[in-house]
Amino acid sequence: MILNDIDTSTLHISIIGEVGAKESWIKLFIVESLPCLSYPIGAGKKGNMLFKKEDGGLVWFNLNTQTIQDLGIIEGRFYKIVIHKESFHPFEGANA
Repeated sequence: MILNDIDTSTLHISIIGEVGAKESWIKLFIVESLPCLSYPIGAGKKGNMLFKKEDGGLVWFNLNTQTIQDLGIIEGRFYKIVIHKESFHPFEGANA
């Protein structure tokens, strides 16, 4: 879960340990003062998050080092963002 406090430009990033147990939430990161970033789009591996900037550009934000890498891409021009997660479960399609 990513809680984005608009008033303070602070992100609170947490995970849940056990579904249905409120007390199992674990706060992983508190990232303060990111006024140039508009909102998070998705998470990558190794502590990277994809953000949209206020000017429409996209950046990787590294949670561990708290550094920003500008991707040089303006959101919405010629691409579509798709969230992908690997699964070890086989798909059963129409030909299965």
